[in-house]
Amino acid sequence: MKIGKSVTKTALSLLTATSIFLSGAGLALAKDNKANKVKKVEVQPLKIKYAEISRGLVAKAIQPKIKIKSEKRILEITKSEQYNDDSMAKMELSDLKKIMTNGYVESHFYPFHNEYDPNPGVAFQDRVVARYGLELNAEIRHKIFPKFFLFANPFVLFGNSRPQVSYNYETDPIVAQIKYGAGYKLTDNLDVRLTKSEWKDLGGYQGEKLLWASFSLRYTW
Repeated sequence: MKIGKSVTKTALSLLTATSIFLSGAGLALAKDNKANKVKKVEVQPLKIKYAEISRGLVAKAIQPKIKIKSEKRILEITKSEQYNDDSMAKMELSDLKKIMTNGYVESHFYPFHNEYDPNPGVAFQDRVVARYGLELNAEIRHKIFPKFFLFANPFVLFGNSRPQVSYNYETDPIVAQIKYGAGYKLTDNLDVRLTKSEWKDLGGYQGEKLLWASFSLRYTW
C-alpha cells in the first residue's frame, strides 16, 4: 500500500536525523544530508528562559552560603572585638596590680586643756584650737621602678574650742597641714626625699601658711 510505504519511509528518514539542537526559538530536527525526501517537522518552541533559570538556581544556591559567610564574619568580628576588650581589661587590671602602696591612717583626740593649737603667733583670744585630728601617710610606687616613689602626709584638725573661753566637742574643720613629695630608695633602709609643706585654711585658721621645702634622708629599721 502506498500509505504504508510512505509512513515507513518517513519513520526511517526521521531515524536518520543526526543532530538535535536547542535554541531560544524552539526545538527542531535537522535532516541528514543523505535523506533527501525528509519533510520538515515543526515543533512548538519551549517557552523556558534558561538563563533566568540558571541565574535563579545559582542565586538560590549561593544566597545561603553568602548569608552563612556574612553571619560567620560578623561573629568573627564580634569575637575579635570582645577579645580585644577583654585583653584591654586584663592589661589594665594587670597594670593596676603592678602599683604598690603602703601607709597608715591615724586619728587623734585632744582632751580639755590639752587641745592642739595650730595658731602660733596669733592673739590668744582669736585662737581656735583642735579637739580632733586625722593623719594620713601614704606611699605609692610601681613595680617597674620600685625604688622611685611618691608620698603624701596630710594632717587635718577639727574643733571649735577657745582656750579658757569655750570647751566643746564640735567637729568644724580648722586647718590642714599638707606634706607631699617624691623619694628614691638608696638601700633597704635609706631613702632620699624632696618634701614640700604648707598649712591650708579650712575655715577656722588664723595663722600663716608656713610654706617650706626640704631635701632629707630617712633611715628606717
